Amino acid sequence: MDLAAKLLSSEGLSPGEIRALTQNDVKCTMTLMQEQDRLLMEMFDRREKEAKRQVTVEPQFFVAKFC
Repeated sequence: MDLAAKLLSSEGLSPGEIRALTQNDVKCTMTLMQEQDRLLMEMFDRREKEAKRQVTVEPQFFVAKFC
């Protein structure tokens, strides 16, 4: 039994209630990880689009003819 389960059982929760809470924690953690991944991908996409938008302009030299 892990520490969290020991603490929850010391609060008088049944094994079923502990299991439900633990499963809920896992679901919440997975949801947070998925959201973090989504945000990182959005940030990467924005940076990639911004990099594509920035066009490098090579200096052009104009020759003026004086008559």
